[in-house]
Amino acid sequence: MRWTTLLAVVLLLVGCAMTQTEYKSDAANVIFVPTAQLHADVLKAPGPPDQRNMGVVGVVKENNYSVYVVRRTAPSLAEVHKEWTDIWYVIDGKGTIVTGGSLTEVTEPNPGEVRGRGVSGGTERQIGKGDVLRIPNGVPHWISKVDGKEIVCMVVKVPSAK
Repeated sequence: MRWTTLLAVVLLLVGCAMTQTEYKSDAANVIFVPTAQLHADVLKAPGPPDQRNMGVVGVVKENNYSVYVVRRTAPSLAEVHKEWTDIWYVIDGKGTIVTGGSLTEVTEPNPGEVRGRGVSGGTERQIGKGDVLRIPNGVPHWISKVDGKEIVCMVVKVPSAK
């Protein structure tokens, strides 16, 4: 088993469930979400109101980190997190991510979360199944292209050092 796969499994098994999709934990607060259930949940999950081509399932919500599974079927809005670092593990699919540069057509729908129509002057990377990315707070990022039907990622959000 590759270390990235092991990391994904460990992160899914730690913590407490979020209220968006209620996953049951045992007495030791271990969460186990079978692949079939997680896949079904992310297929029917709504995305943020401003990003209809996404599905987001909350898996773990703690004070010091959160874990989500995100399904994208088309390019979405670009974003910058002011207080969170994202760690992505690509579960399935492939596409293009642009990081760095600056957001275009900027809005701030929620405190600490900045959105834009795209990224200007960033670095393009092809990402696919098994890839891991760390996107520090303050760095614009944007899925600019989805190759095929979808790209599914596990996203771990951790507070950035202040």
